[in-house]
Amino acid sequence: MDVLLLFVPILITFAFGFLFRVTGYLSQDVCERLIEYLMKVPIPIATFYALTKIEPSMLSSMHYFIYIYAILNCAFLGGGFLIFRMLRFSYNASVSYASAIFFSNLVFFALPIFLTMPASTHGIYMPVFAIGVAITVGLFALVIMPMYQMGSGTLTMASARRILVDTLHIPLVLAVIIGILFLLSGQSVSIQVEHMLARSGGVLASTGLIALGMCMDYRFFTRFNPVVWSAIIAKSILMPLAAIGLMQWFPLDAQHTFAMVIMTACPAAGISAMTAKQYSDVSDHVTDIMVGSTVVSIMTFPYWIHLAQTL
Repeated sequence: MDVLLLFVPILITFAFGFLFRVTGYLSQDVCERLIEYLMKVPIPIATFYALTKIEPSMLSSMHYFIYIYAILNCAFLGGGFLIFRMLRFSYNASVSYASAIFFSNLVFFALPIFLTMPASTHGIYMPVFAIGVAITVGLFALVIMPMYQMGSGTLTMASARRILVDTLHIPLVLAVIIGILFLLSGQSVSIQVEHMLARSGGVLASTGLIALGMCMDYRFFTRFNPVVWSAIIAKSILMPLAAIGLMQWFPLDAQHTFAMVIMTACPAAGISAMTAKQYSDVSDHVTDIMVGSTVVSIMTFPYWIHLAQTL
């Protein structure tokens, strides 16, 4: 029950963001600037902090977790793309829907829960969070970005260089690269810096949830789209269920089981919607997937938390 109470502040903060939108207390321009700030500054910093908590000796004890999480992301990315193509959706739309289905918003949902857990467990939860971010960002940078270009028929050496430049301009990608290099160097951050980064997680999560609440458009419920809702169900329900199924074959300890369920139950991340606005023909639908999966996750997260504790 104590862990379920951790989700109450998430729900309240999200509701405040929605209230700010419908009352006009904060303008839509504030929301867009806030999201841009989050994506460029605190989220990369939090990701870097999480990567600094990984020690090479941990990886051998986490191999099942890494295997399951990587398999799930690859399966939902590749499977989503193939299913939409089989249903005769355009190449561009299939890439867009698949990117929204697999990319989880770990920062605003999983991270605040992990940071609120006892400090003695941060050495477990921060590494799995960092690995999850590294896997999703890696797939996004190495698969989704080139696929968008391939769909436009412009994948040449010049366009490949442009993809690389555009990808490296994404702060979250840079944070993952720098964090991995920092990890490989064997260095460690000072206790003072680590304490500051850990304490900033709560501020980051609350600010991000307010921004997500402000993105919430109540008209989303009046424009029912079966494709959008199929993607929402795949993201928010089928993915954690698939994780639970895989864990029957590759058992994890209690804390890694909890982390796996929480991370796979997170809604679609904003980076998919932001990229869709630049490259996709169905950017509005991708935004609806992000909003809808966030709403569904808010309603189902207490159940996933309870289930994660009982597995």
